[in-house]
Parts: sequence; structure tokens; C-alpha cells
Amino acid sequence: MLNIGSLQLDFPVVQAALAGYSDAPMRLIARQHGAPYALQEVMLDKLIVQSGRVRARLLGRLDPRDHPIGGQLLGARPPEFAEAADVVGEVADYCAGLGLTMNLETGQETAGTLLHMLESLNRDNLGVNFDPANMIMYGSGEPLEALRKVGAHIKSCHCKDAVWSDTPGKEWGKEVPLGQGDVNIEQFVATLHELGYAGPLTIEREISGDQQLVDIKAAIELLNQVKAKLGIA
Repeated sequence: MLNIGSLQLDFPVVQAALAGYSDAPMRLIARQHGAPYALQEVMLDKLIVQSGRVRARLLGRLDPRDHPIGGQLLGARPPEFAEAADVVGEVADYCAGLGLTMNLETGQETAGTLLHMLESLNRDNLGVNFDPANMIMYGSGEPLEALRKVGAHIKSCHCKDAVWSDTPGKEWGKEVPLGQGDVNIEQFVATLHELGYAGPLTIEREISGDQQLVDIKAAIELLNQVKAKLGIA
């Protein structure tokens, strides 16, 4: 059983947000295979505020079977992000009418920017999917500090690792197998526990092929070891 805010999920596998992949057909297939929760494609802020086919595809009418669903908004330029935030508010209101929760994944914006948007929009059904590796890869802030800053809004998370670039904010860092980067996964899980988070620890490994499965299996073992060490059920 997984808990994401008021949601109770009876299966510990969810469909992650994948730009250009996790569209409605893919999410419905994932649900047919047992995933009770799915994330919309990554949504770039400037595409959300522009009318056209991309916006219509990302924000079009949801299939009644595609429930519950989360979303990820990506952007770093304040003027565009502000407009996108207004659209997020409209989408969150639409989701609320369907009994849905909408989660925004950490990305190129700082935790302070994300927190400001959440507090400004003030929607009960709007939360955060916290990805610590994204904070490192995009150079947008120390993950553990950011985690504490937006902790009250976290509804789901990604267990993903990365190493900093030599020039954070100018060049991207690199994703690596869980436990081999700069996240400090033990402290990450411990901090989530301190914050009262009881939702899923979703493993995300953004590679393909046999090595992806090897790394995911290793991540499961590592998380089980960390939880046992910390005394987390």
C-alpha cells in the first residue's frame, strides 16, 4: 500500500514522467499492467502558455480511466514560468473537479521559486514530486536543503542520483546509478521520513537496455538496506 497525500494506492509501481513518451496511450497501457498512478509528460512552461497542438495534447481532455494523474512543469525564466503557473492553476482546478491531485516535479527552477508558486496558487490538490538528482543535474540547488524547503508539499518522489557538473547552472550534471552520486541517498530517505513522508520511493534510471534493469535491481537492494538501517518499515 502506498500513500500520496490522501491517495491510497494498492500496488507499489507507478508510471514516471517521460518527455515525449508518457502520453495518454502509454499511461493507459501502464495502468492495464497494474500501475495505479501515472505522471503526465514533462511540460515545458513556454509550450504550456502557447496555444497549439502541443498544448492541446498535454492539457487535453483526460480519459476517465487515466486517474489519478500527476504532472511535471519545467522552466527557469520567471516571465514564462509566471504565465505557466497561471495555467497550472487552471489545470489544478480542472483536476480538483475530477478528484485528482497534480504534482509538479523539481527541475530547473529553485526550491524557492517552486515554493513561491505553490504558495501563490494555494491549491489543496497541487503538490511536489521531488527528484533530488534533477536539482544536481540542472544546478538548481542542494537537494537536501531544497527537500526541507518544500517538504510540506511533497506527495511523491524519485530515487535518482547524479553528480554535479564542473559549472553548475551552465552545464548539466550527469545521472548515475543510485548511491554512486552526490545525492546522499541515506540522508535523503532519512529526511523524507523526518518530514513525515509515507509515499512511494519511485526508482528512476534514465538509460535503456539491460544495464537499466541491473541498476534498478541494485537500487531496490540499496533502498531496502537504507530503510532497514534507519528502522523504516
